Amino acid sequence: DTQTNPGVAKGLTQKAADDNVFAIFGPVFSGSIMVSMAESQRAEIPNFTGGEAASITAQGNPYVFRTSFGQSTSFPKVARYIKEQLKAQTVDVIYINNDFGKGGRDEFLKAAQALGLKIGADVSTDQNQLDFSAAVLKAKQSSGDVLFAYTNEEESARLLRELRKQGYAKPVVGDTTIINQKTIELAGEAANGVVGHVALTADA
Repeated sequence: DTQTNPGVAKGLTQKAADDNVFAIFGPVFSGSIMVSMAESQRAEIPNFTGGEAASITAQGNPYVFRTSFGQSTSFPKVARYIKEQLKAQTVDVIYINNDFGKGGRDEFLKAAQALGLKIGADVSTDQNQLDFSAAVLKAKQSSGDVLFAYTNEEESARLLRELRKQGYAKPVVGDTTIINQKTIELAGEAANGVVGHVALTADA
């Protein structure tokens, strides 16, 4: 258990290397794998991760294997869905200010702008943030047609509850985390109607 803490993840990866393991699975949190993968590379141990930050594999570490689509693969699909299926002209963005969120925000903006989508509100939030009222208010006051939300599971649930509380009525689109089972359980009915991109089918 890395406790979603990059320092703990690095220490556990060092311990795994000292134990001469054959392979390492995880961590899945982008900020943690960014720190710990140097240790698995130093020990020449294959390291599998579900982390999606584009910068993970962009570093060229030959021992890191991503088990899911990276942001640079997923987000053009998300942006195209928003443009073509939802007929949006302007997109508001609420993202979490960590390696995962910043990387995702940057990739999404690049993909959206390539399709001619305008960016309205561009709102940074913090990890472990409890109050999303100001972030939601900025999105409500924006002229955006759709909200792209990209935060971790617990923060996604809090964001969704606040969106419903403030009567936000525009489409909400995200990636895997916003429709993760943990997010749905924590958000309850506030998760109804939210759309997210998942690289694999539920059957897979």
